[in-house]
Amino acid sequence: PDVRYQHLRKEFGAAAEPYREADLAFKKAKVVEFKEAEGSTFPVRFYLKLEIEGGPSPTIVWYVDQGTGDYLKEMVPESQVEMARKWVNRSVWVRNAASLNLFKDSPAEITGGGHSEELLKVKNIEKLTLGHVSITNSGLLPFLFKVKTDDGRDGFLVVGGDVGENLVRRFYLADPKKEHSWSADVWRYIEEGRVQLGMTEEQVSMTW
Repeated sequence: PDVRYQHLRKEFGAAAEPYREADLAFKKAKVVEFKEAEGSTFPVRFYLKLEIEGGPSPTIVWYVDQGTGDYLKEMVPESQVEMARKWVNRSVWVRNAASLNLFKDSPAEITGGGHSEELLKVKNIEKLTLGHVSITNSGLLPFLFKVKTDDGRDGFLVVGGDVGENLVRRFYLADPKKEHSWSADVWRYIEEGRVQLGMTEEQVSMTW
């Protein structure tokens, strides 16, 4: 999908002219060739030849990496895109509201500045529905989910890394209230993030 244009080259070689065409953003790219960089005066270890879909014919560019593999994180593997799409329209329940950053405005502009950082307030174990997912222009946080609360409020969630693992860490996949017959007071404490004497270890864990 999106790569930083300073790491793209029109031809093979560390000194080749950078490719800065903005229309490459969010296009699907296939790695078609790999070359090691020999005798380079730049801190470049290898090049990946990318075939980028779109237009009357595929666009060919070289992608430069300095050997750490970190730059490759700017490209989202197709398997992760498909995994993200499997979460669309699923209901989930908040694990820890204090650490869950739900933006009121779309953070698709999160790397460009000028966006609102106002957060949508939710409670522990509150039910959310994950809606449309798209790809942001951030390599570290590539996925943007639109979410809706049960009372009809909209928000946005950015997700990075392994999307499935990341979402499982943030949410319960089933309603916790249906799995435990605890008192209304205990559930209220959990929702509000307050620990009280007499709580079990599991209740405290769900609270904090």
